[in-house]
Amino acid sequence: MLGSLFNRGILFLFPVLTFAQEYARDIHPIWKKYCFSCHFTGVKMGGLELGTYEELMRGGNTGQDIVARQSSESRLFLMLTEKYQPYMPLGGTRLTAGELEAIRSWIDAGAKGPAKPSENKSR
Repeated sequence: MLGSLFNRGILFLFPVLTFAQEYARDIHPIWKKYCFSCHFTGVKMGGLELGTYEELMRGGNTGQDIVARQSSESRLFLMLTEKYQPYMPLGGTRLTAGELEAIRSWIDAGAKGPAKPSENKSR
């Protein structure tokens, strides 16, 4: 039945739903889970601190690590996906495919910060 609906073009009538990534809800918890041991308050390996959105967007010793709307040019994303060395997290558990997709989607949608300043603080 699905094939016959597809062949008639009926399935094209339904809109495609997309899920917009929100920094505080979807992205910051990933940094906290995998990255804070090396990139949070005082440690700042490579000069990169991920405690706040502003610190993330400032980048580390090599400059800006996130290029809004260009995950393929974002050094941090390339390191997470093992396309640029050193691979991250360094010696740790790799991010899941879903977590990597959330980060990619967030970057490609403009890498926007938290909606409210209070959502920007790490706990």
